[in-house]
Amino acid sequence: MAMCLLGLALAQTAPAAFVEAPGGNLTNDTRDNLIHIFTNSAAASNFVVTIGGDVEVLVVAGGGGGGMNMGGGGGAGGLIYSNVFPVVGSTSTVVVGGGGAGSTPSAPNSSRGSNSVFGALVAFGGGGGGSGYSTADYPASSGGSGGGGSANANIVPGEGTNGQGYAGGSMAGQYYPGGGGGAGAPGTNAPGHGGIGVSNAILGVGYYWAGGGGGSG
Repeated sequence: MAMCLLGLALAQTAPAAFVEAPGGNLTNDTRDNLIHIFTNSAAASNFVVTIGGDVEVLVVAGGGGGGMNMGGGGGAGGLIYSNVFPVVGSTSTVVVGGGGAGSTPSAPNSSRGSNSVFGALVAFGGGGGGSGYSTADYPASSGGSGGGGSANANIVPGEGTNGQGYAGGSMAGQYYPGGGGGAGAPGTNAPGHGGIGVSNAILGVGYYWAGGGGGSG
């Protein structure tokens, strides 16, 4: 059996010994693998293994919020992938991280995304983008991938987490902030494109996961 977190997505192969475990929305892919998909960020779920074995797992955290006033792009949520992840007979709590809030005039600090968790695997929420320039500046934050720096030389981008994502891009000129980092590459400096995600076919079709947000201008 294979499993994956979307937030959490689990895919299980089908050799002689199946992994048995309820949890998530179940579907089959084109390889005849059973997929457990968890997407509800409002409540935790349980993944209860009754027969253990190896599974395939993809964990993606919530992305960071974007900045305002020449603000940087939000960083992608951290991404963790394993094509052979052992599970044993136990209960694992599954937490799907939600996205962070973007900046507003009343709350100019953007928010990090929330972590996604599957057992011992923790993907960190993406960093928020920096906001403002000149006399009112709010820094980008670090996370799974870092938020982009705002259009001010003093506001640096957020850092990514090794193995989960990349840093955001820096500003380049007064009006051009950086893009948020992605799971596959850093956010670019001005013009601030978000960093590319990572291609993964755990659902049977290759999709890109965890791309960073673009900076404003």
